[in-house]
Amino acid sequence: MLDVSKKIDPMLDELNHIFVEIYEEHNTDTIKRAYAALEELSVPIVPLSEGIAVMPIVGQIDTHRSQLIMETALEKSAQLQLSYLIFDISGVLIVDTMVADNIFQIVKALQLIGTKTMITGIRPEIAQTVVDLGVDFGTIKTKATLEKGLEEIGFSKLLENPQRKKDKWRY
Repeated sequence: MLDVSKKIDPMLDELNHIFVEIYEEHNTDTIKRAYAALEELSVPIVPLSEGIAVMPIVGQIDTHRSQLIMETALEKSAQLQLSYLIFDISGVLIVDTMVADNIFQIVKALQLIGTKTMITGIRPEIAQTVVDLGVDFGTIKTKATLEKGLEEIGFSKLLENPQRKKDKWRY
């Protein structure tokens, strides 16, 4: 029995090791795909009409996410041939020097490829922080709300049926 056990145990150990490696590789691949999907969802671009899109930003912006925002904005703007891209930052709670500078850099990069940009949803506390930091947003168009930004570029609200009070955007 001992002789048989000495031969079988190493084989079972090797078999167990192979199963663990396969499981770990599969699990790592699944996690990578899930993280990539999460990143894509964290920086969506919503096309509104031909040449116009909105990028709603929600949550905290760190260095990695700001780089992702830059890459996505440039790639999708070129791919969709956007004339206008509106950054709606109403879901961003904190803007520090790095975030403000990154937003400025993204806007400059988009201008280089011919996409006009506008920032909407700047909260009063964020406006105060940006001013306190001394960041000059003078060359960037801003509007208080996404609705005001859309009106600025030519969207108008129409009532289909006044009794139903459903709003539709028209460009």
